Amino acid sequence: MQSKEGILLIETATRVCSVAYSLKGELLAQRISSEAGANHAVQLAPFVQEVLTEAQAQGFAPEAIAVSAGPGSYTGLRIGASTAKGLAFGFEIPLIVVPTLQIVAAAAIPYNTQNLRIRSMIDARRMEVYTAMYDTDLRPLSDERAEVLTPKSFESDFALGPVLLVGDGAAKSKEIFTHPHAVFCDQEIAPTAMAMARLAQSKMEQRDFADLAYWEPDYLKEYVAVVGQNKVLNNITKTV
Repeated sequence: MQSKEGILLIETATRVCSVAYSLKGELLAQRISSEAGANHAVQLAPFVQEVLTEAQAQGFAPEAIAVSAGPGSYTGLRIGASTAKGLAFGFEIPLIVVPTLQIVAAAAIPYNTQNLRIRSMIDARRMEVYTAMYDTDLRPLSDERAEVLTPKSFESDFALGPVLLVGDGAAKSKEIFTHPHAVFCDQEIAPTAMAMARLAQSKMEQRDFADLAYWEPDYLKEYVAVVGQNKVLNNITKTV
């Protein structure tokens, strides 16, 4: 008999689609798209099915579903949110939501060798980014916001010392920020389901669950509705 333990993790907020299964913050199974920008609606259902099958083979069924909460791609967030909510409803288990910018910061921790404050930046097109600041324990030091990048952006942050700038939004700011306290990560950092594991586990232990009926992703900018073609739940069946 399968033990209802562990968390199914879903991340579709940016160009990388990923799914993982964690047990007490440690990964048991994972899938990630090999090609950035691939169709999340096509990839997500098989990833979920494969990860659940691996977990079940080890005797586990999820006790919660965790999803990246935004900001990010409108389409990606809708796909991830609808899938996560459908699974939580079908399995009759809680929904955990984790801020995408915090996931970016978590993914950067192994590369933060100087223990700097971390400013996560997600590309929001043109010269705009979604951004928030975190300390080395991933506690928020600022509110999430959309920011149009200029040479004066984050001056108050740099005035207090070096800041590690990470995420695909940081890449396009290299020519803008010449301040000596603007530190850029050598690695390309993207939010992934794998980086969510310990953040989701902390929320699980605190019983910090989202309202399954009313929760919606955090778009940060005005949402423009489009006709959806997401059918990712069609091939996912209840297996416990």
